[in-house]
Amino acid sequence: MALESVDRTHSSKVFANILDAARFYFDEMESRSLLDREKMPVVRDLRAASKRLADREKKLNRELVKYQEAAGLDKVAQLLASSGRKMEEHFESLTVTNYFAEKPQPLKVPLDSTLSLRENIDRMFKRHTKAGRGKQLVTQQLAEVHNRRELIESQTRRLQAIKDWDTWLAIANKLDKEKTTSTSNETEREPTGKRYRATKLDGREVFIGRNSRENDEVTFQLAQPDDFWFHVADYSGSHVVVRNPNRDKDLSPEVLTKAAGLAAFFSQARNSSKVEVHYTRRKHVLKPKRSKPGLVRLLEFKSITVEPRNWLE
Repeated sequence: MALESVDRTHSSKVFANILDAARFYFDEMESRSLLDREKMPVVRDLRAASKRLADREKKLNRELVKYQEAAGLDKVAQLLASSGRKMEEHFESLTVTNYFAEKPQPLKVPLDSTLSLRENIDRMFKRHTKAGRGKQLVTQQLAEVHNRRELIESQTRRLQAIKDWDTWLAIANKLDKEKTTSTSNETEREPTGKRYRATKLDGREVFIGRNSRENDEVTFQLAQPDDFWFHVADYSGSHVVVRNPNRDKDLSPEVLTKAAGLAAFFSQARNSSKVEVHYTRRKHVLKPKRSKPGLVRLLEFKSITVEPRNWLE
């Protein structure tokens, strides 16, 4: 039988029976649900940034209205200066003839009675000059805010449109690198400050993924081909990588037991008394195409039974 793919609109897949088709369909739906859950924090951050920019845009528009209202104060000041009134007198308001209108008409101008007419006129000229500079600056800021909002909204739409893990992981890794670059100038971080857990066992660096995406990162980006890799058998859990810069054939029994104990502890089997843990070289760990984050296939491995223990404490 044939089943239309939930990932690609114009593709299909042929199955031997309805059970295989149903299994594939529900696996795809679960994968999409997990993907949406992974994307949500990034989409939420983008939406929050867009809201902040929207609030900033409203504030700038209010400032722009004020500057636009003050743009004609120079003409009002000129009318007051030519009104024939004494410059040192104080007025609550003055009515002048507005010659700048299409037809001359009376214009009532409110004034600050605590200031003289000359001081009111000087203030209007200053406000007009300041409004010109302010309007230009606010207009530039509005354009920048508008462009940033459009960019963020475009990024949000693209993220929401992602339906496959390969594309998402590529973008997520890029976002992580951008965050690291943006914060590198503010503070220097030790290796243990990274997202994954890190420790040392007898001088060897050990890295532990904290979720499915970090498991992929630790295994396929951080680990070298000859590093040792650990994972609990038959349960979900963290990928544990033990550095092997000298390309040793085997780990010491103590490091082997401790690394396996970490893999057992950071898994769903942590409350068991004894747990089986698989271990191998990183080069024997493969990532199946289009598989979920954290899912791997082992070409070869050995097993050890250990007590779950957190050696990070």
